[in-house]
Amino acid sequence: MTLVTIGTLFIIINANKEQQTFTTDEIISLMTTTGSIVYFTVTISLAIVAHICVPLLLRSLKTFEQDCEQFEADNAPQRILPARQRAVDNEEEETDRPDRVLMDILYGLPRESVELISPQSLRAKKWLKVPLLVFTMLSAMISSLSELWMKIIGCIIKDA
Repeated sequence: MTLVTIGTLFIIINANKEQQTFTTDEIISLMTTTGSIVYFTVTISLAIVAHICVPLLLRSLKTFEQDCEQFEADNAPQRILPARQRAVDNEEEETDRPDRVLMDILYGLPRESVELISPQSLRAKKWLKVPLLVFTMLSAMISSLSELWMKIIGCIIKDA
């Protein structure tokens, strides 16, 4: 929340308060500067990395869940995971546990417990919050690109 507040204040302080209009040539020259090209490249690269990392993160959470279930089966009185709920549309089926619940459990367990229950989940525990921060930052970056495209289309329509 602190990062969001700081980012919002930074945007407000640096925002242009007056309405600006650009010609198509001015927009093209601004978009071909080194800073703009680097920004586009970083945004697209982060989107690709996020697209690749989400399945990896979800797979590691499912592995953690399976390891916890195996640990619970081997150590009967100890419970780590919440009980599965019955599906609303089919009373005979159990629902999957939400990924956020698994994240909370993995992040909340001490390192030693994770090492005992699911050694392969140690890396996921260490890096669990990074994709979430990247998603937040990436959504703002992609939003700025969509705003840019709206301005470009507006300038092209106005110049035509």
